[in-house]
Amino acid sequence: MLQIADPHRGPEDEAIDGEFSKDLEEALHSTPDWMLSPFLLREIEEMSYKEIAQVLQIPMGTVMSRLSRARQLLVKKLSVKNRPSVRSSSQQSLGSAIEGGAE
Repeated sequence: MLQIADPHRGPEDEAIDGEFSKDLEEALHSTPDWMLSPFLLREIEEMSYKEIAQVLQIPMGTVMSRLSRARQLLVKKLSVKNRPSVRSSSQQSLGSAIEGGAE
């Protein structure tokens, strides 16, 4: 995806985004596979709940439950490391993806 540089973003914004990316990577790596797999299929691969259920061979209700738990866990892990007053635009958009997700 092509991104156009924001002229209003400075070095501090870039540093905050870099730190957040590192924190996100750590949070994802420490999330159990049974929660992480449905989350990645939904948020990265943009699969529907039904498609995830078919791929993982689990009921759709289980997909929904695991997605909810994964989102809650990631929000908790990331909110401990990042103060809300210092959230960048990329943190805010990811936060929306993590907290949202109903189909």
